[in-house]
Amino acid sequence: MTPQELVETLASHEEWLNGVSGAKRADLSVASLEGLDFNTINLHSAKLAGALMNGCDISNSNLSSVDAFGADFHGADLTNSKCHRADFRGVNFKGANLQGANLREADIRRGYLMNVEGQDVTSQPADLSNADLQKVTLCDSQASGAVFESANMMDADCSGAFMDHCDFSNAQLGNVKFDNANLKNANFRKADLRGVSFKNADLTGSNLEGHDLSNIDFTGAEVQNVKVDEGQIFFRNDGDPPAPVNNEELITYALHDHRIWMDSDGRLGKRCELQNAEMSGYNLKGANLDGANLRGINLQGANLNGAQLSMADLSGADLRGCDLRDAVMSGINLRGAIMTNATLTGASLVPVQLVQNDGNLSGRSWPANLSSADLSEANLTDADLSYANLNDANFTKANLIGSNLMEARTESTIWTGAKLSGAAVPIGIKDKEQSSRHG
Repeated sequence: MTPQELVETLASHEEWLNGVSGAKRADLSVASLEGLDFNTINLHSAKLAGALMNGCDISNSNLSSVDAFGADFHGADLTNSKCHRADFRGVNFKGANLQGANLREADIRRGYLMNVEGQDVTSQPADLSNADLQKVTLCDSQASGAVFESANMMDADCSGAFMDHCDFSNAQLGNVKFDNANLKNANFRKADLRGVSFKNADLTGSNLEGHDLSNIDFTGAEVQNVKVDEGQIFFRNDGDPPAPVNNEELITYALHDHRIWMDSDGRLGKRCELQNAEMSGYNLKGANLDGANLRGINLQGANLNGAQLSMADLSGADLRGCDLRDAVMSGINLRGAIMTNATLTGASLVPVQLVQNDGNLSGRSWPANLSSADLSEANLTDADLSYANLNDANFTKANLIGSNLMEARTESTIWTGAKLSGAAVPIGIKDKEQSSRHG
């Protein structure tokens, strides 16, 4: 097609759109149009099936309802173009720029080519790999099987889209809305999912391996047979989580909601309530569990290295062999806890300074409570237990070298075999330890 013929075809098409008698709809099927300028051109309902439009400038143009089956838009510029209800089945958009394009209700499914008998011969997926799709609108589009590998889809709206079996691997999907979308068997391996919303989406059989799912909204989503890394779980970000299917999910939800509760100063989320939970061996290193209700919990052998446990309630908890190195345990309640062989080196169990409603200090403090706790053979080297309630606690053969026990309450405390060298202790404690050792 010569440039003159193209100009005449487009002019006639414009008249056809305006209802001029004798005008013709543009038929550019299988035409070679590489690199041409279609900027702001109205191609509404034009025939572009199989057309070669790679490298074309089609920005700000109107491609609504076009028949572009199997067309090649490789590297084309479709910035801010209108592609409402366009037929893009099997189209090649590889490396194309579709920033701000509107593809609402567009058909971007796999394209099937047939022979004269109507039998399928070949099929090809729509290829949008490496395409720039920032802020693109794909609402209610048909994109089953399309390839979005390494595409930039930041802030795109894919609500209600049919995107089952799509490949989103390595794609930038920050803040994309997949609400109510069909994403069955989609591949999200190594994609950037920060801020993505999957509300009410169908993710059955999809691949979400390699992702931290804790900040992604799965409210109402279908997540059967989804592939995820061990320990990952699906969260709702509005309202209560769905009923957990096992104890591990219950624990994960509770920890997630507690983090929100802490970050929002109690305005959002929910205080962690894991009373009597089975969590032996859990890795909670550095976790913020300030104020959590963990009464009677089993954390035997768990990793709480550097954890925040101020004002937490672990009364009656099983902490045998637990790693609590450098944990912040100000004002903690460990009454009756079993802590044999636990490691608390460098842990801080000092009082909490209570604050009034106006935010000012009240002048009162809340000491850590270890009364009746069993800390036999525990390692408390350099731990700070100043002002703590240690009444009836058992420190048999515990290592308290370099610890601070000043002003601690020690009525009926057992010190048999405890190592207290270098420790700051109240007057009389070492004498009691000596007498119990020889008595």
